[in-house]
Amino acid sequence: MAENIVMTEQQLADFGKQAVNSAIKDLGLDKIDVRHRIVPDDDETKQLSLNPKYRTGKFVKAMLSRNLEAITKAVDPNNETTAADGAYLVPDVTSVEIARIAESYAQVRPECRVVPMGKAETIYINKENAGVTSYWVSENAAITSSKLSLAQVSLVAKKQGAIVPFTSELEEDSIIDWGGYVNYMVGKAFGKEEDSQFCVGTGSPITGIFSTTHTFGNKVQVATPSSITYDNIVDMIYNIDPAKVVGGKIYLHRGVLGVIKKLSDLNGVPLFAPANAGQPASIMDVPVKLFEYAPGVSSNTAGLPLVVYGNLNSAVIGDKKGVSALYSNTAYLDATSMFQNDVAALRFIRRVGFVFAQPGECSTIKIAE
Repeated sequence: MAENIVMTEQQLADFGKQAVNSAIKDLGLDKIDVRHRIVPDDDETKQLSLNPKYRTGKFVKAMLSRNLEAITKAVDPNNETTAADGAYLVPDVTSVEIARIAESYAQVRPECRVVPMGKAETIYINKENAGVTSYWVSENAAITSSKLSLAQVSLVAKKQGAIVPFTSELEEDSIIDWGGYVNYMVGKAFGKEEDSQFCVGTGSPITGIFSTTHTFGNKVQVATPSSITYDNIVDMIYNIDPAKVVGGKIYLHRGVLGVIKKLSDLNGVPLFAPANAGQPASIMDVPVKLFEYAPGVSSNTAGLPLVVYGNLNSAVIGDKKGVSALYSNTAYLDATSMFQNDVAALRFIRRVGFVFAQPGECSTIKIAE
């Protein structure tokens, strides 16, 4: 009659450990083999393709039985790695989200004045050309008259459009909100192009804030963006009537800001102060706003503004009715019949105008003319 052997849990664990270590030594396995639970000089790739828990169990069993074939001749299970072994049965899973490119856009619009254009294609905006002049006069002497001088700038609606074609299969089978994603991408494309035109547009179709055609109230000229100095910053900020720049900011590209960040005043204090405790980043106490489409450090066009200081309330954006979207699967697109090819498209249209009405109220650092 067999005798029952009573062992504690720790004794059982020690016994198993000793047995496995003895087997490893007898079979000549090294630490790498043990770590990955494989047998050398065999099809290691095939062994590693097995489920780790399954491979570990077979390895321990083989150690206790001193039989390596228990590992190398282990069953070759159906799996989802090899198509014929079962991967065909396991569907690929695609996230219902799309990893989106992180880009900055629509940065200029919040800084400007936005007006609705209603049914008008063009709105004329009046602006001051010259104000009233006052004089010191003697008693009973005639006062010289003066009159206001006005001018007009036109805000003209320009059309912006995008078309996105897609097959009916994509529309029906996509697990994401395809329409919502297209709307988002078109909105981003509109915003990026808007920023580009509002910053550096040359008149086709919009003249931007950093255009060489503007006459600024104060201009400081430099040879290159990298040659901006402390004196240039002082001259830009303090050589313009402070009344004109009330509520103003310094607008520039991050590359140009990088040049200014290296500058200090005569006492060695950096000109740039990062945002802190609710206060915005600033240059010599003037708030800073980055425009990614403003001219960068590689800009060298004569007369090109690099930094603009002022209140952009005089930069006016005219909005029509917003963005209109139209769906079609019957029209022709690029000479292709969408009906015949079972293709649909979303067309997006909007009209927007822009005018920098009073650049004379702003100060700039620009490339020397």
